[in-house]
Amino acid sequence: MNSKIYTTIYDLFIILFVNVIFVNLVSLETLFTILIFNISLILFLVLIKFYNKSSILKIIDKLKIIVTVSFILSIAKLLFFDFQIYYEIIIFQDLLLVFMLVLPRILLNIKEFKVNFIKNYNKSRQGTLVIGGLGYIGSGVVLDLLNKGSKVSVLDCCMFGDDVLKKFSKFSNFSFIKGYASDVILLGKLLKENSKVVHLAGLVGDPACAFSQKDTRYFNIKTTNIIKDLCFEYEIQRLIFASSCSVYGKTNELCHEKSSTNPVSLYAQTKLDSEKELMESKIDTKILRFSTIFGPAERLRFDLVVNLFIAQAYYDKKITVFGGDQERPFLHVKDASNSIMNFLNYKITNTQDVYNVGCDELNSTINEIAQLIEKNITGSSISLSSENVDARNYAVSFKKYKNLFPDEKFSTVLESINQFNEIFKQKEIRFRDNVYSNLLTTKTFISDNKYELKNINNFLYE
Repeated sequence: MNSKIYTTIYDLFIILFVNVIFVNLVSLETLFTILIFNISLILFLVLIKFYNKSSILKIIDKLKIIVTVSFILSIAKLLFFDFQIYYEIIIFQDLLLVFMLVLPRILLNIKEFKVNFIKNYNKSRQGTLVIGGLGYIGSGVVLDLLNKGSKVSVLDCCMFGDDVLKKFSKFSNFSFIKGYASDVILLGKLLKENSKVVHLAGLVGDPACAFSQKDTRYFNIKTTNIIKDLCFEYEIQRLIFASSCSVYGKTNELCHEKSSTNPVSLYAQTKLDSEKELMESKIDTKILRFSTIFGPAERLRFDLVVNLFIAQAYYDKKITVFGGDQERPFLHVKDASNSIMNFLNYKITNTQDVYNVGCDELNSTINEIAQLIEKNITGSSISLSSENVDARNYAVSFKKYKNLFPDEKFSTVLESINQFNEIFKQKEIRFRDNVYSNLLTTKTFISDNKYELKNINNFLYE
């Protein structure tokens, strides 16, 4: 006999059994009538080919059918018999019947229950949480994800305002939460709803981080530690962390991922300390050491060397260069966003790993960058200064990244010059305004939020 016959026999046996245990409570005539009603359950299931479909119906569908038909029959019995006399017996009997029909099916299909639960759970967590998604790099990442149809949640404290939200809010698959990544309760709620995390939060840039060492360590190190711990707790599939090639500091060697680090600023040190925290994590973590970023984005910055030089050349007709012999790798902000997208989608074994992100051809001295801009913006000239020379000096190898993504194309500084020229033609930009400077914005933000910062779940991670 096949399984459908066994199942049918079992259901008939249960119906007979449930009737027999009530034999002393009602007359035989009444009991027989109730039995006929109950057997009609089996007849109906046979009629709709329930047992034939048993192999293709999901277990949850089978249970819905049994419960629904049993409920209808209960109503029919209550209407047929004297309600006042028999309602307790009928209700109790039908509850017992449903229980005994349903429970074995659940136990025999517990694996299917688990699989369906996991599938539904994972389906509800297919989104990406971008922490710091309104920032210079983050806004580009968010827009790329949305354009690809991905579900995106953004957690941001709006240090630089929320103007970019106007563009994001047009997408139905976008949600925004204003807050801090150090808010354990808020972050936990968001991690329940997403499977991947892009960590772009923190204070950025040497001058901005130097303004308040305490707040810098809080935002850049402690917050990373909180994110790491909660990502592990909520079983996040992948965490991507934005670090910086500035961890190499000052060296005459071509730097690769295993080269010695020599941070010469607090910003670089906090990035390195955060990396160490993440390398000890137990989740899939990709640490991206970005080159010096340039280029227009959803949120503009003019405190970055390339962007500043272009603005100076266009508006002031004079590029001020401090030193100039320092070597640095450069990376367009759009390419930084592309690299994050690459790692979100790339199937790499669950490991903690570090990647320099950039292009060998974009290793340049500050003087070379200034000369290129001077050549391509009419009427501009270079002014050299020996004061306040940036101590950072490093060139970087990107072989490891290129091996993973050999077809990746990178934008040049010349392309960025043309992009900014088009922006400047459309509207005049006061590039020295606070909103375009991480240092000036950070000063205002920290001064206005001292009390708030001291009270964000600090007690949990002191």
